[in-house]
Amino acid sequence: MNTVIRPLQNSDIPTILEMTKKTWGGHDHLPRMIYKWLSNPQCYPMVLDLDGEVAAVSNLKDIDNGKTGWMEGLRVHPKLQQKGLAKLMTNKLVEIASEKGFKRIRLVTATMNPAPQKLARNIGMKVIDKYSILWKRYGRGIKWIKDDKSIMEIDSSEVLGFIRSNSELVPTNCLIYHWDALEANQENIDIMREKAVFFISESEQGKGLSWGFRNETRHGPEWCFSLYASNPEVFLSNLNFHLKYAREHQLKDLLCIHPKKLKKYYDKVKWLKRRAHEIDLLVFERLL
Repeated sequence: MNTVIRPLQNSDIPTILEMTKKTWGGHDHLPRMIYKWLSNPQCYPMVLDLDGEVAAVSNLKDIDNGKTGWMEGLRVHPKLQQKGLAKLMTNKLVEIASEKGFKRIRLVTATMNPAPQKLARNIGMKVIDKYSILWKRYGRGIKWIKDDKSIMEIDSSEVLGFIRSNSELVPTNCLIYHWDALEANQENIDIMREKAVFFISESEQGKGLSWGFRNETRHGPEWCFSLYASNPEVFLSNLNFHLKYAREHQLKDLLCIHPKKLKKYYDKVKWLKRRAHEIDLLVFERLL
């Protein structure tokens, strides 16, 4: 086999779309991302060319102002899996990250996917955080569990100070923003504010931090939000706040991202007992 790893080209996209059309049951987000990779100067998308045919694709994205190489979108043609191609692609991205002078590499993968986890560990990456993601479409007649008057919107300039004063909420200093794990600094918060609004809560119950934005998907708009809370009561009250916020803005689909330890409290919420879709995520890191 003659293998060549080279930069992604526009002419490769039809083949990649065809080879990923059944990934995640046809709900793969890569088809929407791949065009952005080509237009973003901070992205280094690569393909593995096997005997003249595209067999794999992946991207390395410059985040945290050049500190982090974010590895994402690794896909291998279904007929060519288990042949070491994913390992070749992963090693290439590590090589590029080193050449670019990144201080670290990171990636996120689902706990139910052992292959990416094995790849990450084989190149010396370690788990630094665990998150859960819940997709849910709400119906009529939902009753709020709690109405926490302490939850309020704040300006992005106040977010970092709140995080530093409540470091136990974000112990790894890593903010999950949709599919990226960003360092908690003002530069990244400023990037997030282009789409997101920020909320905090401070009461006798505890403290919470969250942000959300309207996310356009192939199935329509959704309210995508990340939620950090000091205890179950704060988690549930903030969760209901975002449900109410989405409802007021006519966004029926919710995507909630939060630390995995809070997942066990779903069963305290009636409208969550029948959950639509959920996954657990691992954030991997390796210092370079």
